[in-house]
Amino acid sequence: MLASFFWFPFFYTLVLSSQINYRQDCLLSKLLRKAEKQSRYYGVTITTRRKTMTMPIIPIDHLSVEEREIASGIIANQGKNKGRLRAGKPKIEYSIFEENGRKLRRPTDKTGKVAYLWRMVAFHVSPTPQHQCLPVLAFVDLPGTYQDGQVLAKELDLIVNKIIDAMPRKEWQGINRWAKALGY
Repeated sequence: MLASFFWFPFFYTLVLSSQINYRQDCLLSKLLRKAEKQSRYYGVTITTRRKTMTMPIIPIDHLSVEEREIASGIIANQGKNKGRLRAGKPKIEYSIFEENGRKLRRPTDKTGKVAYLWRMVAFHVSPTPQHQCLPVLAFVDLPGTYQDGQVLAKELDLIVNKIIDAMPRKEWQGINRWAKALGY
């Protein structure tokens, strides 16, 4: 009981400093609901703000032709959001093959790369809390075996870095949020 008493204020400091919207966050919502119940005993209040979130404009003019072809899949290309980051993950097409008597599926080359690129860029710059959860399984969308995916991920991370570095720092929503959470 004593250990949980000391842990609770630290957890609240972490949550409040990172300004996590507890209804939308994918990892901490259950813990926050429990913390909200306990907040009556500690005199802490949780305030949430509803605001409209627009996706940032993604600059791809500085990329090479090959990189621009992949990056164009993460950008909305019609309507009022033209030129902005897509709000959702692009659809992945799969190819079905047989190995050792089992039918397996793997993402196709282009759609797998686009899905990985979108996930990594969304983690860094999207204002939506769901997109700011750690992308630990983003490599699953890459085509090929696990080893092939690791090599491909390093190549795509270079494109992600080029895109993010071309954006103003005030639009690095995910990076800024994690920096606050980690105390930077």
